Amino acid sequence: MRGIRQHRSLGVGRPTTLVTYTNLPTQPMRYHYDGSPLSSWAHPGALVIAGFGRSDLGPPAGGYEGTDPGYVTAANAGACVIAYIDPIIDNAYGLYHELLHHQYDTLGRTVGAATSRWPGNHQANEFGYLADFRVGSTLQAKWGAVLETMLDDCPWLAGFWIDDCGSRSWYPDFDWNADLTATDRQNYRDGAIALIQTAREICDRRRAGNGRKRIIIVNGTWNGGTLSANGGGYPNMSLHGCSLVEGAEIEHHDLDQFWIDYASSSQWATEASTGGVPFIVTSCETNAIQTDFRNAGIVSHSENAEANSSVWGSFHETGLPDNRGA
Repeated sequence: MRGIRQHRSLGVGRPTTLVTYTNLPTQPMRYHYDGSPLSSWAHPGALVIAGFGRSDLGPPAGGYEGTDPGYVTAANAGACVIAYIDPIIDNAYGLYHELLHHQYDTLGRTVGAATSRWPGNHQANEFGYLADFRVGSTLQAKWGAVLETMLDDCPWLAGFWIDDCGSRSWYPDFDWNADLTATDRQNYRDGAIALIQTAREICDRRRAGNGRKRIIIVNGTWNGGTLSANGGGYPNMSLHGCSLVEGAEIEHHDLDQFWIDYASSSQWATEASTGGVPFIVTSCETNAIQTDFRNAGIVSHSENAEANSSVWGSFHETGLPDNRGA
């Protein structure tokens, strides 16, 4: 994570462009869910998570509001705008959550039957229940079609922000070992891996118009260790990180040695478009905690609640997708 740079071409049959992957120093990130303008984020190197908690991503039709035009403007200016989607909790935030978890979305579209809850009907948190995302489930069968629909509707997207998708559950309202059997825990891990594998295939196949690969950032924990205690990393369970994604979030934690080790693991992004250069991001509760993470040099992007997601630093180009010229 410390100032890594790597050069790589874009592959056979695509425009051959030299890309410099630079992920430090830390620069601003923006969860967008309050309708505020995005003009300050319309720069190469900006990271914007679109559609978080709002129905502001999708085509205008049938009275549906459609995509916030600020996303498109930011993307066209070079920002990395990625779409929020949560396959783990059966909430109904936004058009694509409706499409994934329900039979029909607000526009009357369908890609399959409504999904089910995980056996045992587990309340995950205040936002919803644990969905049944086991391999072979309805959700797994629909997942790829939902991601494809998102890219059909919003071809300027640079990829996906996949929420809550880790190798084990840390939700407050049920206990990983007491409430889930050993089989459940294995199914949970296997289901999360399958979700990421599907997203990886789509991001690699459906590149942006300028040839850049789309990316995946997960907000879910891939702790190295045993299944029963940690969930385990992927593919090496003993290591932190998931090799199939370009990045991950550290959400609302103070800086300590665990998160330094987690962010710096050699297993992040080794099978992703950035070729082993991870983009670790963090959401912080205070300016002071954000400063700690920035000074530690382990995160590429951050935001904090005290700053109310205002732009606190200058943007610079990174190895994240840049849609200029698409």
